[in-house]
Amino acid sequence: MKEHWQKAVGGDKEAQDEIFGHLSERFRLLAGFVMCKEDAEDIANEACAAVLKGYKSLREPFEYGAWAQRILKNKIAGYFQRKSVEGRIFENNRYFQSGTNIPDIAADSNLMRTLIACLRKLVRINSRYARAINLVQLGFSAEEICSRMNISRDNLYVILNRGRALLKNCIFKEDNQ
Repeated sequence: MKEHWQKAVGGDKEAQDEIFGHLSERFRLLAGFVMCKEDAEDIANEACAAVLKGYKSLREPFEYGAWAQRILKNKIAGYFQRKSVEGRIFENNRYFQSGTNIPDIAADSNLMRTLIACLRKLVRINSRYARAINLVQLGFSAEEICSRMNISRDNLYVILNRGRALLKNCIFKEDNQ
């Protein structure tokens, strides 16, 4: 593999493709030990993309395999950190719906500010996405939402998927403003 890395850094597209095919398979397998198959594939793809973006800027002598493995490890850690934050968001949502006070809301104030800013950004980007997500949160069924928005069920799922993806990207990126 060391020879392939050297060739890839030198511009050999075939060596690069072989390395990333190998890494993709390996990363999916490793990530699959700690998360579901779909998430493992997403994390493996993210890690491969990060490796592809940065490997040429490294200087010799360098252990590319260990560096790539570290990127995967960081992507997996980030995944679990996001899941933890998502869990806290939805757990806090339960308190809001039941009318009880959230314990230690001051600790979550940054999280809530970020969530509100991202929701406002979603409304600016596409108000249909925001409306569909809001109707789901209000407890409307898929049929009721489709009727209110005059869309098909398939279109609703596309809108919800895209809206949630935009929210997720906004919430978990470095600069939320």
